[in-house]
Amino acid sequence: MLLEKCFNIFLSFLFLMVISKNITFSQNLSSAKGISIGAFTSLTDDINSIDWNPAGLTKIKDWEIDLSNYATANQKNFGLALNLLGLGKRFFGNHAAAFRYSPGFLLEFIIPTTFTLKDSIGNTITTRFDKKISYTQNYSFGYGYRIYDNFSVGFAAKYFESNLSDTKYYFGSNNIIQSQVNNYTSSMWTCDIGSMFETNNYLSFGLVFKNLFTLGETNINEAFKEYQLDLKKISTFSATFKGLKNFAVSLEGDTKKNLRTGTEVNLFERIQLRGGIYATDFPKLKFEAGAVGVGITYDPVQLDVSYLMFFSQTNRSGSVTLNAYKSASFMDIDYTPFTSDRFSISAKVNLGKTKNILTRIEYVDMLSEVFPASSQVYAFRPLGKARVRNVSSQPINAKISFYINDVMDAPTETKPYTIAPDELIEIPFYAVFNDVINTAKKLLIYDGTVYVHAEPTEDFDDRYQTRVLVRGRNDWN
Repeated sequence: MLLEKCFNIFLSFLFLMVISKNITFSQNLSSAKGISIGAFTSLTDDINSIDWNPAGLTKIKDWEIDLSNYATANQKNFGLALNLLGLGKRFFGNHAAAFRYSPGFLLEFIIPTTFTLKDSIGNTITTRFDKKISYTQNYSFGYGYRIYDNFSVGFAAKYFESNLSDTKYYFGSNNIIQSQVNNYTSSMWTCDIGSMFETNNYLSFGLVFKNLFTLGETNINEAFKEYQLDLKKISTFSATFKGLKNFAVSLEGDTKKNLRTGTEVNLFERIQLRGGIYATDFPKLKFEAGAVGVGITYDPVQLDVSYLMFFSQTNRSGSVTLNAYKSASFMDIDYTPFTSDRFSISAKVNLGKTKNILTRIEYVDMLSEVFPASSQVYAFRPLGKARVRNVSSQPINAKISFYINDVMDAPTETKPYTIAPDELIEIPFYAVFNDVINTAKKLLIYDGTVYVHAEPTEDFDDRYQTRVLVRGRNDWN
């Protein structure tokens, strides 16, 4: 019922975004959470990892739907525009893939031009026409693979188009001035490669190479080659520290001398407060922008909002000069020298497994074989022990359960053990057998299953199967 209710809320939110008034504006930023933190390369964990670091796709839990919206205060007519809609899936445990449609990723320039001539009586006639240049990134997909528990890699491809609309005037028949609009288009795929590494529950690192190479590039008309989108290569490195309870701080830099830092504070396990600072021209550190945001998590739905504000509004009002355009370089069409202040909202829904894993069984050691003649002693004497690690960022209470089909009526559970973050402990487990165990006439091999579950949930976090030797009823130890 809860999943159905949350999904209906999500669909209603999507419908409102689709029917909202569409605005044609320059730039976009994909994730409200990423915007508010700024340094997000080592923290990203959803479909929008396609932009930040494709290795983060491996943190998708199962099926995931993402969408985002934005509004900018610089528009005369305030409105909302659908930014993106994405679908992601984790499969075979260590693999994840995502596809995204992003109609809001648009960078547009209007270059005013005048056409002057004299009529038959010598009067000067000046006619204005505009040259329109637009860049779009409507489609993208990504793939992530977890090589080890703490190391993942990923690949992302994005489809870009350059469109130019140019108006030409000419004298037609009878010396009548006529106009013609010529449209030119070019396209290309750009490819990113990223990685993410976690040393423990306290430190994580992210490294991504953007625009590493292009595929399927087509050229625009040679006369307008200078207006074709040319994305520069850039490398970004990020580190995140999560050693303090409910608090994370992240720092990120790139090869273009940009520096970003941000924090996230988790309140009441459901509310996250965030803030970030964007700086350029390292090491002089010219502060360019600041961002704040808040997130609300109520499984399976997460809602994030953010506001990005630039300290200087030069070239960020929606109108730029031709010289400013030509002097700019682009790494993407998301965050550019012409991006304006904006309010963003993002939502994601997990439609499959939404439980966070708190513990992991690293090894199970059987301490004894089972002798039916003394089977009752295994209710008091450990039959084996499991090495359990806390993989969460907070202390937990974990319990082990052991079960063998047919010879046990129900799993035998241990007392709870408190485990600190990233701590590994050995938990002994026991077994209460039923009367079927006494029917064993010869050596048998059963499949025994060890479960671990941790507070506050009672669902199993992990399971481990082991072999159990059961002696005949007349055997001695």
